Amino acid sequence: MYESKRLTSHTSHFMFIAAAFIEPARTITNWGHLPIIQWVFLPVVLLYMLVGTIGWTQVNRHQRAIYAYFVIMVLLACLIMLISSWSEGVLSGILSILLLPMHGAILPKYARLSLILVLCGCATACWLMFNQHLGRIGIFSPISAYIGFFVFDYIGNIVVSEERAREQVATYARMVEDIAIMRERTRLARDLHDSLGHYLTAIHMQAQAAQAVLYHQPQQTEEALTHISSLARDGLQEVRKSIEAIRTLPTDNRPLPEALAILVKQNPTNSMMVFQTLGAPITTTPETNITLYRIVQEALTNIHKHAQAQQITITLRYDTAPNRITLRIQDDGVGATSTEGGFGLIGLKERVRLLNGTLDIQTAHGEGFCMEAHIPL
Repeated sequence: MYESKRLTSHTSHFMFIAAAFIEPARTITNWGHLPIIQWVFLPVVLLYMLVGTIGWTQVNRHQRAIYAYFVIMVLLACLIMLISSWSEGVLSGILSILLLPMHGAILPKYARLSLILVLCGCATACWLMFNQHLGRIGIFSPISAYIGFFVFDYIGNIVVSEERAREQVATYARMVEDIAIMRERTRLARDLHDSLGHYLTAIHMQAQAAQAVLYHQPQQTEEALTHISSLARDGLQEVRKSIEAIRTLPTDNRPLPEALAILVKQNPTNSMMVFQTLGAPITTTPETNITLYRIVQEALTNIHKHAQAQQITITLRYDTAPNRITLRIQDDGVGATSTEGGFGLIGLKERVRLLNGTLDIQTAHGEGFCMEAHIPL
């Protein structure tokens, strides 16, 4: 199964509710005086919209009870189509269920086909039972329904394929970044070996020269020792530069809360920060640790540059239900008019998304900036 962000967005929910309500609204307006419309049809429509939005988001996010969701939605859709067609006397209610095949885009190929065939079968049954126009014009009703089901299935596949392609690109970008880092570390190690070997060889030669003239030519001995001191100083500087470049990640040898506490303490604005850890710490993966570390690092950089904040609160919370880790960074600065962010925030969102997490940003002009990351454990 695949978790789709686009198919659970607010726009997707709005489209689903609009499509699910248009035809039932006509049926309720025309036949609302009938008890079956008041006590069966209307509650079923409301339940269908509720499950198709809130229920769909939960099922898609947690990847649980997906098949049960589609069974329930198909039953509700068929009931809507059946009652609507019965009351109108023609095939009706098709528009209400057109977006259901789009949700099915996360299913395997044969499951998607089964979903569409079931809906087509229900539409055919309703058309045969209640349609009063069996001529050439009437036949277009079920054909239009079939085409609509396959069209929206195709649209859903395009949306999901595009999301998968974006995630693959992000994954490949991370792989390229890791390869580039490995190559850079190899180059630095080679440079360290070459430069250190050069300095040690030169020091060794100067030491031998000083030893040879130690008692006979004091001036040359002093020059050789001075040269040795200079070479040693330059070599030590090169070693420090190389070690600084290839040093390990800040979260490699210490727990995440400790690494974040050190990062906060080293920040120029640490006097206005409050860092706290809630819940019992849980061992997390290196990818999760460095992602959360980079989020704090990027946030503190942005706050220092743009926020003009007087108070910064960083909260690391370990939750057991649901089993996830939450990082919240909030300041009382000037805020921002847009939450799109630059390349830094885009990169953080991609990092969190690769861990199946979410990164939420809340801000407004003059109301500070709040960033909250949720990563499942």
